[in-house]
Amino acid sequence: MSNKPKFAKRKGSLMETMYDRMVARHSGEVEHRCNVYTCKVCNQKVKTVDEDEGVTPMFITCECGGTMASAMYNDTMPNERPTKGWYRPSFAEYQKLSKYGQEH
Repeated sequence: MSNKPKFAKRKGSLMETMYDRMVARHSGEVEHRCNVYTCKVCNQKVKTVDEDEGVTPMFITCECGGTMASAMYNDTMPNERPTKGWYRPSFAEYQKLSKYGQEH
């Protein structure tokens, strides 16, 4: 009898398998939390909503070229509706991301 581990055969590439595992780690019910980003240059604010868990960036780029920082879910715009949403990309979208984007 062999002591070698048995590995299940999987369809698809190694990248697809890794992506599937990453999605499985973050799957489940998500509270659609709102976040506000404020530009450090022009003080413009943007309200966003999380569609999936684990997808929210800390910083985004403002229209003026400055850096917008997250308010860490402190909704400073409670009467405004979100104008952007964060979601987990499909595998095809994931492949098109930069290495930095894939690691996020």
